Amino acid sequence: MTEFISAAMTAHRTNRLLLALLLLGLSVWAGCAVAAGKGLDVGQLGEKPVSLTEYFAVLEDPKAALSLLDVQKPEIASRFKAEPASASGVDFGDSCSAFWLRLTLRNNASHSTESVIDFGKSKIGTVVFYYEDENGVSRSVTTGISLPFETRPYNHRNLVFPVTLAAHRAQTYYFRLQSADPVRIPVRMRILTSTAFHEYEVRDYLGHAWFFGMACAMIVFNLLLALILRDTVYLQYVGFVFCVTLQAAAETGMGFQFLWRDSPRADFLAMPALVLSSHLALISLLRRMVDTARIMPRYDRVLVVIWYIHFFVLIAVVCSYRIFGLFNLLVPVVMTAALVAALLGILKKERGAIYFLAAFIGPIAGAIVNSSHASGLMPIDIPPETLTEGGAVFEMIMLAFALADRYKQFRQEKDRAQRETIEAQAQLNSNLEWLVEIRTKELSESNKKLEHLSVTDKLTGLSNRLKLEQVIEDELNRSRHHSSLFSLVLIDIDAFKSVNDTYGHPIGDQVLIEVARLLLEGVREADCVGRWGGEEYLIICPDMDAGEAAALAETLRRKIDAHAFAVVGNKTLSFGVSGYRNGDTPARIMKRADDALYRAKKNGRNRVESV
Repeated sequence: MTEFISAAMTAHRTNRLLLALLLLGLSVWAGCAVAAGKGLDVGQLGEKPVSLTEYFAVLEDPKAALSLLDVQKPEIASRFKAEPASASGVDFGDSCSAFWLRLTLRNNASHSTESVIDFGKSKIGTVVFYYEDENGVSRSVTTGISLPFETRPYNHRNLVFPVTLAAHRAQTYYFRLQSADPVRIPVRMRILTSTAFHEYEVRDYLGHAWFFGMACAMIVFNLLLALILRDTVYLQYVGFVFCVTLQAAAETGMGFQFLWRDSPRADFLAMPALVLSSHLALISLLRRMVDTARIMPRYDRVLVVIWYIHFFVLIAVVCSYRIFGLFNLLVPVVMTAALVAALLGILKKERGAIYFLAAFIGPIAGAIVNSSHASGLMPIDIPPETLTEGGAVFEMIMLAFALADRYKQFRQEKDRAQRETIEAQAQLNSNLEWLVEIRTKELSESNKKLEHLSVTDKLTGLSNRLKLEQVIEDELNRSRHHSSLFSLVLIDIDAFKSVNDTYGHPIGDQVLIEVARLLLEGVREADCVGRWGGEEYLIICPDMDAGEAAALAETLRRKIDAHAFAVVGNKTLSFGVSGYRNGDTPARIMKRADDALYRAKKNGRNRVESV
């Protein structure tokens, strides 16, 4: 009986121990599940990006001593904390600790998915991305703004990580983030399908292309003016626009992507250095345009002091002295000083000051809209970078108007002096010079018209055969000396004779004119379109091989095939394409294009054939 009671007590203690272990295991599992955050089904991703803030679990590593194996241990994994769904991003405060982010993705679809994790414009020193490849082998990618751009797994201005997930599979990804300086803004991460990201990427870069194109046009135009007019104020303007353009490139990350890819230090210093440089150029241009030394000499000395302060701070920044607090103070100082100078100039009735004051409207308006958008007072769909670039373009244009007005005043003064000189001369000589100038101008204009008529088809306005032969010879010479490519596209209107026979030659001429217009609309600016003869046209495509020219021809064929011509309805075209080959002559390359066109006709018309 005693043995039975003893055995029963032992069994009871064993059951209590097992129950306690089970409860402990459930609590650990629940803690890990809560810390891991939500799992995102990438098979359900649509065209719009999805914020990953609520799906990330975050672990702070103050000593930066944890490894991947460490954070995967249950006792440490349970310390991950999920971000609230309402958070705008993962906020690291002012900490310099290392942070681990854990993200679980699953794919419930019946096919593999390709997605892109985008960290946006996050300024993170080092990011280590841990994942498993298709064979289940752990891999890692180390990148960040403290490393060369070549370390990035995807060639984009933002920190972007492509991920591929097989069908009916889940995977947990880890990110280790650390920066030498505190990350003071939330890191906003999102995920998109590869297709959606590529479409966004195209729109994004096109959205910035207009700004950089405008800035480059301003730089080139004013450089030419500086060379022609020999006035250094245009060089000062070029210096300002150049600094603002590089500043925008640094701010958007395009400078790191395209200009200083191998130098993280240059990327670190670019923004403060370029802002200070643009301020130096702006103050110099302001003093010159408003003529502050003449109309407000005391305030001009204030501007000189501000200029030297910027100059020495710029040297300190380039030498890596950490004085960014002072740098941030200088931004409102220079803006206020410039505004005061512009207002004083207006009171002194200086015309250039009006344009300078107007120039500040763009950047100030962009800053106000950006601040209102960030605070939620003005919800808009326009990216903040676009607003900033728009304000900068407005500023460039206003300053360009100031230069134009300055040049206008200079010309007016020069014209006045010339008129006084002319009046002092003999009236006969003045009249004779004026008549010679008029006759010379008329002769020049007549020569230009004759030259244009000699190489232009009268009916269609396209280049004629003489012009086309000259361009072909030029392209052959360029290809021989520079190893470049070009292609010819010979075009013929199918059954054009029936148009003339049925509707008459006036209607046929209208068809020829309409086809010429459609061809011009469908080619590049660099392409030369002309009328080869009769109903045949020729397109000369520089820097394009036969395959690309055939694709262009197919686009044109479809466009014209879908076009409804007045009176005659639908008409089709046949295309023959030939590309440049070593040793080609004009006759050889045209012979191949003509053979290809003949083959298109023989094979049923309304098609593209290439040789």
